Amino acid sequence: MLALLLVPSPAFAYIDPGIGNVFVQSMIAAVAAAAFTLKVFWAKIVGLFVRTKKDSASSEDGPERDD
Repeated sequence: MLALLLVPSPAFAYIDPGIGNVFVQSMIAAVAAAAFTLKVFWAKIVGLFVRTKKDSASSEDGPERDD
């Protein structure tokens, strides 16, 4: 019984000419969604890789003391 699932059978399917348009639309939507996501989270993404002057100065001087 399991052997029948492993044997491929021919698929008699019709691919509509409009499927290319749907594919192109999907690709454009995916690129637009990725661009929007990057725009929204750009500051957080850059913040992961860039150290500000204030952060580097406080780490070099050691902990600040309020005497």
